[in-house]
Formats: sequence, C-alpha cells, structure tokens
Amino acid sequence: MPEFLEDGVSGISLPMRLNEVGDWWGPGYDFRGGTDYAEYFRDEVERLATEAIEPLAAYMRQPYIGSRD
Repeated sequence: MPEFLEDGVSGISLPMRLNEVGDWWGPGYDFRGGTDYAEYFRDEVERLATEAIEPLAAYMRQPYIGSRD
C-alpha cells in the first residue's frame, strides 16, 4: 500500500520479501495445507512482529495529541 502510506509520516511500512521482479514473495496458496506453509506463516508473523517493535516504540514515547472524547 505504498500509494496510501508514507513510512514514518502516515503509518509504518514493514519490509516484505520480494521476488526477482519486485513482487511480494510467498509459497503460494496451493501449499496452504502443508507444514512448509505453516512454518513460513509462523516465521513471517514473528519477523513482522519483531520488525514492528522499534517503529511502534517511537510512537509510544510521544505525548498524546488529539481528543479523548
């Protein structure tokens, strides 16, 4: 969603694994029932969660701005 999101300005963009032509890489939906896909999914969730910690921490250290209504 880079057309809607500017990293650090309007949100946080996490790095995604890309193939050789720059498209998002994944094992494909045909492999969803296999253990390789389950491991891939687990590893990606863990990687993205880890990648999100540092940029989110910067937002959490900022004072609250806005209405609390």
